[in-house]
Amino acid sequence: SVKGYWFRASLAGSPDLPSWLSYAYNGRLHTGYIYGVPPAGQPRTYNIEIVGMNRDTFETIIQTVTLKVVDKLDDAKFEVHLKIDNLNVEDLLEGGRLDDLMGVVSRILWPLSSNDIYPTFVASAVQLGARLPLSPNESDGVVVHLGSQVEFSDELLSLQEETRPLWKLQSCPRDFKRTTVDRHFRPAGFVLDWCSFRLGKRDSGGGNNVFPHTEPSGEEEGSRGPWRLRSKHRLPSRSYTSDLVATLVLPVTVLVLLAVLLSLVLCFHHEGM
Repeated sequence: SVKGYWFRASLAGSPDLPSWLSYAYNGRLHTGYIYGVPPAGQPRTYNIEIVGMNRDTFETIIQTVTLKVVDKLDDAKFEVHLKIDNLNVEDLLEGGRLDDLMGVVSRILWPLSSNDIYPTFVASAVQLGARLPLSPNESDGVVVHLGSQVEFSDELLSLQEETRPLWKLQSCPRDFKRTTVDRHFRPAGFVLDWCSFRLGKRDSGGGNNVFPHTEPSGEEEGSRGPWRLRSKHRLPSRSYTSDLVATLVLPVTVLVLLAVLLSLVLCFHHEGM
């Protein structure tokens, strides 16, 4: 809130924002951010209502903002997927911090992308399925994809091979693993989770589907993080026949044998009398 005001953003005539839009508030700067990546085939114009309410007097102010979606002429074909542990979404969107991140990536890892690199996806790590940090003083983490039309550099491909053994982990604790390029990111204020580092290719239809740059092995398939679920046909199957026999057939068989044995005992005992 700002001086006792509470703010909420929603689509006009709806109780919430579209599924691809999110709202984040930076309490330190008293600034709110509306951000998201529109899926292909969605409407191109949105009327967003921003409601501000005074917590003391309950006075309400409503302002409508028109959001127009414009297609990017030179859409990215390649993406670098990063997860930053020490920031929230609103921290990354603050000032020129996102530009600083793109600067480090383009300067150290992807030199030829410096002319067209841009963010193709930004979301809270918790929103994508990551666990909340144990300490309330720690950031939730943010996932960001940086895209370009330039093919991956040798530096990026080498970094992917360096981090490949970590893919079996959903996420790395802070300071669990520092790569050879970590020394360029930490001084700039970015603590990266290298277990979540990936390279991806965007589909040719202009949508937001992203495919892995390399085909992972069976061990790596299930370890791409909470926001990349394993496909249904890759899940292991299980037969319950043995369980059914153990829980139903065997007890019933034993019960029948005991009943027959008891009947024989009673029958012979009756004849003996």
